[in-house]
Amino acid sequence: MSDEQLLTFIYNLILDPSLTEAERKLLVDFKNRLKPKSDLEDELRNLADDMRRLAVKNLGHTGFSPKMQTIYKLISQSGLLKENLARGLAAVGPML
Repeated sequence: MSDEQLLTFIYNLILDPSLTEAERKLLVDFKNRLKPKSDLEDELRNLADDMRRLAVKNLGHTGFSPKMQTIYKLISQSGLLKENLARGLAAVGPML
């Protein structure tokens, strides 16, 4: 999924009635933090951190809504993939 598609998904998710108010607030705060020169990866990492904190806070009460689970998986996998790719390239670089 491209960055543009991911942002569109998040923006549309803000309007989804199945979200809790706390979930919606996380997404709105994320959207408001984005600036034209923002580092999207950093902001996505911050969103994932905020989502983890909310999950721990709600532990035992309610889980994330299904669409919020989907967005968490997407941003978590995206960040890990890029981070691991960078590590792999850094490890191989000296061998070249």
